[in-house]
Amino acid sequence: MVFKAEDIVYTMRKQGIEPNVVTYTTLMQGMFQLGRISAAGELWRKMLALGQVPNLVTCSILLDGYRRGGKIEEALKVLRAMQYSGLKLNIISYTILIDVLCKAGRIEVAKEVFGELSVNASYHQSSISKCFISAVDCLPLAFSDADGGNAGEASPVPS
Repeated sequence: MVFKAEDIVYTMRKQGIEPNVVTYTTLMQGMFQLGRISAAGELWRKMLALGQVPNLVTCSILLDGYRRGGKIEEALKVLRAMQYSGLKLNIISYTILIDVLCKAGRIEVAKEVFGELSVNASYHQSSISKCFISAVDCLPLAFSDADGGNAGEASPVPS
């Protein structure tokens, strides 16, 4: 039986256990897996309101969940929150980010992000190759005439 996330948090508090970032992250991931995107977003907002500080895993789950759910603008909001907080991306986050940017039509920004990743020597070549595959998926968008030939002139992610 799947409990409502709110019920789990309530039960924990009732037993004197304060939910932390791991609790909220796990619940958000479950909500995304169940297709309950709005519920995952509510948990994110509640977590922030309670002063919980999201970590890279939390943000990656949010980015990926919103991406898979087609909520690209929500994913970009998470990205802006990550930028604001100074949270550093890992290879998984970079791959998700490139895909999100492509789906948002921000091809030039996606290429810039990939370029930054390519010059960062701390990533193993096979990891960069996996990210490159995600970037290659953007190519049809980059050469699309659907928007009058301006696909490659997408605006950057607002800070």
